Amino acid sequence: MLSSLIKRVQRLCPDLSIEHRRYVGIDFLYVRPPTTAAKASFESTARKQADKMVLGTPLFYECHFVRTATDRLVYRFRFRVPDRKSFCCGNQCSDCVLLRPKG
Repeated sequence: MLSSLIKRVQRLCPDLSIEHRRYVGIDFLYVRPPTTAAKASFESTARKQADKMVLGTPLFYECHFVRTATDRLVYRFRFRVPDRKSFCCGNQCSDCVLLRPKG
């Protein structure tokens, strides 16, 4: 999904250079914006495209700015599946483990 997101963003913001790297199982995007305005454009475009990709699915995404590395901005980006509850908290939640059908 991340490679699809990168393709979408690069198609909409062709002036950006985006590189995907994975360290210790965590995905990072290295973005080289030509201007400071391009940084805001990248963040906005990436979030809009990720919203479209997860629409109608239980997935969600996380995008966090990590640091600046020389002339690139580093973001941690990942698509996630929601964690399932493993206990009843007593608040009568709609996804309560006691109400979940067995099997």
